[in-house]
Amino acid sequence: MNFSFLKPFGVVLESDYPNQSIFDLTPLQIEDLALVHKLTIFRGFQSLSKDALESFAGRMGNLLKWDFGHVLDLRLQCDPANHLFSNGRVELHWDGAFAEATPRFNLFQCQQENEHECQGGETIFVDTARLWNSLEPDKQNAWRDCVIDYQTEKKAHYGGAIRQNLVTEHPTTGETVLRFIEPYNEDNLGVNPVQTSVLGLDAEHQEPFLRDLVSRMYHDDVMYKHQWQQGDFMIVDNLSLLHGRTRFSKTQVTRHLQRVHIL
Repeated sequence: MNFSFLKPFGVVLESDYPNQSIFDLTPLQIEDLALVHKLTIFRGFQSLSKDALESFAGRMGNLLKWDFGHVLDLRLQCDPANHLFSNGRVELHWDGAFAEATPRFNLFQCQQENEHECQGGETIFVDTARLWNSLEPDKQNAWRDCVIDYQTEKKAHYGGAIRQNLVTEHPTTGETVLRFIEPYNEDNLGVNPVQTSVLGLDAEHQEPFLRDLVSRMYHDDVMYKHQWQQGDFMIVDNLSLLHGRTRFSKTQVTRHLQRVHIL
């Protein structure tokens, strides 16, 4: 299989022949790729039905079950209850923030890509370990003990209130990583916005602190933007990366992704 490296992180693994079965890869191989490279795209493999995708993901561990089951169909909707299904941008976040358990990995399959005239809609990923290691010591000290409250109304499959340390340790690799949900998403003010509050920080310093944090996450040296191709599979280390989405240029979009959470 052919490897190619993405910038600033991640790899693409191409099949040995057209429509090769992705089941040829062992769970250990896939997990190692995700942990080492944070994000791995598998391209040229045979597409999977929803049941087969669930079965494939289940080889790597237990799956997080939501109201809809294990496999989420990500398509744009008219008058969506959750902004994930709108054409607006999605703020940076980690999956499972408001769930009972945090997935180790996110598995995606692209069943249908954007039509060519539609721009935007890239899924964006931030390597938080890389970001942390790039910080000057005084900035690390300012972030190290930061605790943030998040709250959002449950209008689809998630919601509630949580309190989370910004800086934490990856349970497998031991790397220092960040847990953060991006505030100030102008595309999510009318659907289900996330309210954010930094503990111990007075009101006048909240926004400057958060905007500085966000601006660092959008640097090219820590962010990868993915434009989906039909047939792409992707495994993501959800404990290292934050992810979001850029805004689509159209309100009617044909793209169809499927996602499974692996515990």
